Amino acid sequence: PPQLKEAVAKAEKIYFGEVRVAHDAVVADLSAGKSTSPQTKIWLQRVNPALDAVFAIGTVALDRAGVYARAEFSVAQRDFYAAVLLMVVFCLVAVMTSLYVVFGVVRPMSRITEVMRTVTEGDLSTDIPFENRSDEIGSLAHGLRVFRDNAVEKQRLRLEKDGAVAQSRAKS
Repeated sequence: PPQLKEAVAKAEKIYFGEVRVAHDAVVADLSAGKSTSPQTKIWLQRVNPALDAVFAIGTVALDRAGVYARAEFSVAQRDFYAAVLLMVVFCLVAVMTSLYVVFGVVRPMSRITEVMRTVTEGDLSTDIPFENRSDEIGSLAHGLRVFRDNAVEKQRLRLEKDGAVAQSRAKS
């Protein structure tokens, strides 16, 4: 960012251009055993502004990072709410699908199974549910009706046969 470039340029100019040169001269004088030179005075006058310029780099960097973090947080927050909304929508779809499966498939299949059990146990007067449906459940109900009607017809034929046999015996 331009603000960070400006802070770096200022610190580079003050600290590394002016203060560092004076600092190196003071260190060289002290290493050589000389007394402090006029460079010491320059160094002491410029060291605090130079350090402020170096710290300004961190301050600007943190400020820019904060701006960036707030922008990213806003995007993340929006994405989070969108994800929550989608999750709620998909949960509602799952609940609706479950309700359809339970009430539209499982219960009718259970009811047809109960009727099939009663028909196989001999109760041929039971009504067949869900015959008017046009799906597989309606086909299954229709198959149960055919099974029941065949059982009724067999029972009728057996009764007629038993009646004919009884008449034949009565004649004999």
